[in-house]
Amino acid sequence: MGKLISGAASWLAWAIWQLTSSALGLIGYLIIAVCAFGKLWYQRQGRNPAYPGRTLWEWKGGWLTYPFCNEEDGVIPPAEVNGSPYWAGWPQGWRAFWWSAWRNSVNNLRMFPGNFVVFESDPVVTITKNGYTASYGWRRCLQWRRLRIGWLINPTAKKGDYSWLVTEIV
Repeated sequence: MGKLISGAASWLAWAIWQLTSSALGLIGYLIIAVCAFGKLWYQRQGRNPAYPGRTLWEWKGGWLTYPFCNEEDGVIPPAEVNGSPYWAGWPQGWRAFWWSAWRNSVNNLRMFPGNFVVFESDPVVTITKNGYTASYGWRRCLQWRRLRIGWLINPTAKKGDYSWLVTEIV
């Protein structure tokens, strides 16, 4: 019964996150457009312990723009992503808009309390014919073929790794 309740809690939390991120994402397009084309960003030290020592660009606007920032990479894309130039030659405002509104929409929502977790023990992973399931405490992950939903718990995840809510094609 406990596994059923914790599984239900996990999927309920994921559904609420999905609805919230979708609504904020729509609002965010306008906010990000104003910030990107107005060049309303500044540089600061990252605050997430999962990415220590990073200096990144953040939107000006405090709490209003925080969900649309990116504690991992900043709001302006790096010059290269996966070894390839990333939108080379595009004006910086357009690069910031597409990086923050399209690729990383409401990225910092994953940093809100309860959404981000560091594993204190190894997650439980079960490999299936078409993907895998994984759990850590009450958090669940399901990957079926190329669709992954729930918390980002990779099949090789171990103690010390971290996770947050995702819906992605891998």
